[in-house]
Amino acid sequence: MYWPKPKDRHDELLLGFIHSEYSPLSARRCPWCYGVPVGIRMLASKYGKDAKHLSNLCKEIDAVGVNVEGRTAVWEWGHTPRERPISKKYFIKCWLNRWPIFENKEVWIIEVKTKKEIEKEGLWRAIGQVFGYKTLFEDDWPSAKVVGLGIVCEDSDELGEYACQKLGIRIWKIE
Repeated sequence: MYWPKPKDRHDELLLGFIHSEYSPLSARRCPWCYGVPVGIRMLASKYGKDAKHLSNLCKEIDAVGVNVEGRTAVWEWGHTPRERPISKKYFIKCWLNRWPIFENKEVWIIEVKTKKEIEKEGLWRAIGQVFGYKTLFEDDWPSAKVVGLGIVCEDSDELGEYACQKLGIRIWKIE
């Protein structure tokens, strides 16, 4: 099985979380996708369907976990993302060609924040990001069902944790 090497602390946190017992989806059974572009539908309707141009404009979700527990973790187009990383342009081409990457799947949307990012802005930016990503993801993949939102962080703040609890966002503190 191929996993990308972490480039920085952000990637270390993300990959550590996916392989930990904290993850809501088993990395052995469920595929995880990194840097998933969102906003494709809206941008394509406004700027056309040039994948290179769209990849420069899209927002990116840190990770999307696909719940396939109890089923074979191989997607319709032949492999799981856990076998190799998938480029942003490839995701966009999949959407443009209507390939069923996330169609009729249950997914988790995960945002990752390092200690440095939390010290600067608390959990507030991450809270806004997960809701924005959820909205754009559901627009791009209408048959997919977002079953969970989560923030993986090294540290957090009390008010942010309270807001996440009230909003139904899971927080995982990883060191």
